[in-house]
Amino acid sequence: MAQIGLLILIGIVVNNGIVLVHHIHQLRQSGMERSAAILAAASHRLRPILMTTLCTVLGMLPLAVGGNHVGDVLYYPLARTVMGGLVASTLLTLLLVPCLYTLLEDGARMIGSVWRYGPRGPRASAQDSDAGVPETV
Repeated sequence: MAQIGLLILIGIVVNNGIVLVHHIHQLRQSGMERSAAILAAASHRLRPILMTTLCTVLGMLPLAVGGNHVGDVLYYPLARTVMGGLVASTLLTLLLVPCLYTLLEDGARMIGSVWRYGPRGPRASAQDSDAGVPETV
């Protein structure tokens, strides 16, 4: 049952991350710079993420405390897995996702510049190389 709890947990955590990253993209498309958009998105989506976590944790509390079972299957491992994972993942979502967002974007920009220009950077054009040579009339 704990493994089923992990599957439930993964779905909720991914949803929280998607909500945060989607709001960052919306703010950046409206013209905000990256760091301001990340801070604004984290503050705007803090309440929905905390509400999702709190509702799930409080909803699972009776299942985690009691020795509830249907037939021979005990459900408290499922509830305890989801509750503990949600508390930990909420903190990680609010701290780790913005950090990974900046690292992945910077990495993609760096790889894109290497792919586009090669390892030595952009090459000077023919007009730029002739800029220091005086013209003859």
